[in-house]
Amino acid sequence: RDERACLDRMFEAVEDGTVPLAQLVTLTGTGPARAKDWVTVVRYRPHLKADHAGALETLTRMTEVARRPPHEWRSGVAAVPIPPDDGRHILSRALTVVSPLVTEAAVRNVAFLRTAVVGIACERFRQAR
Repeated sequence: RDERACLDRMFEAVEDGTVPLAQLVTLTGTGPARAKDWVTVVRYRPHLKADHAGALETLTRMTEVARRPPHEWRSGVAAVPIPPDDGRHILSRALTVVSPLVTEAAVRNVAFLRTAVVGIACERFRQAR
């Protein structure tokens, strides 16, 4: 849900001009945008609101997946379609294409925490006996 809220705020900031769209589209990350990036910005701008809505829909589906048990997360996220790479979904694709990596890290963290719980339980048992 946090990722969804951050994405929503980011889209709102782009839409109201607080964050320049060219800054997000620029591939270099520093300095002025190249001519190719400006063309991309001009072509993408009319699709911004639809991309915003689509991104929220995608992350809502991923939030529903996160409510399932951790062993179902990988398959659940894999079933959520990623926005196409067609120039109309630039921001949503860039922000959701890493979802499988984030999911993998989350599953790994749950495994680490469960292992720690088992270790603590074993130590408590050892100390009690």
